[in-house]
Amino acid sequence: MKETPAAVKQMLEIFRDCDRHIWLTPLYHGGMVGAMKNCLDWLVLSAQENSPYLTSKVVGLICWAYGGNATTGIDALRTIVANLRAWTLPYSIPIVREDLL
Repeated sequence: MKETPAAVKQMLEIFRDCDRHIWLTPLYHGGMVGAMKNCLDWLVLSAQENSPYLTSKVVGLICWAYGGNATTGIDALRTIVANLRAWTLPYSIPIVREDLL
C-alpha cells in the first residue's frame, strides 16, 4: 500500500477538526462533483478509529442545478452525511442555477 499523501492527511485533519460543515456543490449526475466525492472517500482512513468518518459533526447542505432539480442533490448529500455518521441541519438550500445569475 502506498503512503498517504501529506496533503491528504492535512485535509483530513482540517475536515475532521471542524464540528460544523457547510457543503456546497452543483448537481452533477444526481449527486456531488467528483472532487468533493474524492475528498470524502479519503475519510475511509479513519474507519478503525474510535470516532470514524465524521461522527457527530453537523453539516449544512447547499446545492444548485438547472430547473428545480437541486433537491435531488440535497437528497443524495443527506444520504452521504448519514453514512459518514454525521447529522444534517433540518433545513437545506436548493438553488435554481438560473437564479444565481
